[in-house]
Amino acid sequence: MFKRTATAGLIPALVVTAVLMIALTIPAGASKALTVSTSCDGAPYSRVTANISASPAQPVVQGTAVLLTGSSTGCSNPEYKFFLAKPGHGWVAVTGFGGATFNWNTTGAADGIWGIGVWVRQIGSTKAYAAYAIATHRILASCLSASITATPPSPQVKGGVITLGASSTQCPSPQYKFWVVIRGHWVTFGAYSSTPTKLWNTASYQFRKGRNTLGVWARNVGSPHAYDPYAIITFYLV
Repeated sequence: MFKRTATAGLIPALVVTAVLMIALTIPAGASKALTVSTSCDGAPYSRVTANISASPAQPVVQGTAVLLTGSSTGCSNPEYKFFLAKPGHGWVAVTGFGGATFNWNTTGAADGIWGIGVWVRQIGSTKAYAAYAIATHRILASCLSASITATPPSPQVKGGVITLGASSTQCPSPQYKFWVVIRGHWVTFGAYSSTPTKLWNTASYQFRKGRNTLGVWARNVGSPHAYDPYAIITFYLV
């Protein structure tokens, strides 16, 4: 599957699609060892297999250091070459042949399921590889969930100041945008901010006694989306 082309370290376009399809059928974080050779140059003629693992286990938040480790059988003195496939893209070599580990810095890594792969061959071999393995690893670069709270809690006498608070999960650098419904329309309290609180002055004539609807958008800094998760609560003024 992994073959040399004029662009070193890349898999030919037609093969990329096939390999990505294989990778995406593997349970996220699992490895698929593939035997593609019965000889590892310089080693006994036995079946050669490869495997790849990642630590910590997926999913990981963007910016987490991930250690990729290659292992194999059938080569007496193996060397390894590591590959990554960005979600929706082809394979790219991230190392030359060398040791059995690669420290993957996921800072800035795209959100989604990445392909991770490794070639193995005998040191000194002229083969492109003796065997290879592929797997997947999930990177989280967006907030998974959001919540909003109000202090003091509902209900409260109209005219007081309520502190709205927001939080999110699995969000490396969260920012928040607060909203309130006024006469049937969502109105923002202001632009996105990394500050997870906002003061709501209920004395304004725009807010009426009874049920009020409040919400918050959350997203990771740099997200191309208007928001990732959101949360909504109701608050009663009396």
